[in-house]
Amino acid sequence: MKNIPRIGIVAGSGGAQISTPTLDGLRQGLRDLGYVDGKNIMLEYRYAEGKQERVPNFVAEFVRLNVDVIITGGYRPVLAARDATRSIPIVVFTCDPVETLIGSLARPGGNMTGSTCLSAELSPKKLQFLKETVPGATRIAVLFNPDDPGPTLGMKLMQEAAPRLQVKLQPVSVRTDADVTAALVMLGRERPDALLVYPDFVTGRNRPKILEFAASEFSGESGAEAAVKGFDELDPSIDLGVLLVGQVGPPGTSNTA
Repeated sequence: MKNIPRIGIVAGSGGAQISTPTLDGLRQGLRDLGYVDGKNIMLEYRYAEGKQERVPNFVAEFVRLNVDVIITGGYRPVLAARDATRSIPIVVFTCDPVETLIGSLARPGGNMTGSTCLSAELSPKKLQFLKETVPGATRIAVLFNPDDPGPTLGMKLMQEAAPRLQVKLQPVSVRTDADVTAALVMLGRERPDALLVYPDFVTGRNRPKILEFAASEFSGESGAEAAVKGFDELDPSIDLGVLLVGQVGPPGTSNTA
């Protein structure tokens, strides 16, 4: 059998039976460029299921397998991939400040390329949209993980924008699942006017719990509204297919010896 390019994908959340918009977008982008999984390209998946401690082992496995490209996203998975290899191309999608991972957005250098949603930089705009959605909101709770640079920067920028929008932010730090549970109990008791959730490993794997809380505690009640922003899973990974072509060559070719 002729060697075909192998792509190692480390997904921070989800499991083998879960199809996410991000992975669906990646596969569609590759199909649009002539690649079909199992035919002229091989996609190998490793799912961390929200457990960050699994990520370095998955990346190390792909390095041992000498895959043609590693794809991952999120601050910690990208950091693990960057530290694991200087030779295998790494294609990333991250919403964290790129300067914490590469030299600069204009000149990333090394073996890493990809795209960023500039989520932290757009945080004040998210806060503005939330205020427009709930005009009467004056106290807004923000769930975020202070251990990740993206949410930390986003929180800082939102606090700077809060006076202009005439709102007071209530930062709520969540580092673990237990923190999320405790935070939701506290918010149910204190009843902020709105809730903004900054996505990362911790809030992502607790998404069903947070959405259920928002629906049960706020929706439809007089004097209180819930607008949960930042959890919409967009479809950025179609663009990753374009980036992959530069790493594995056009269909019918292979960089594998």
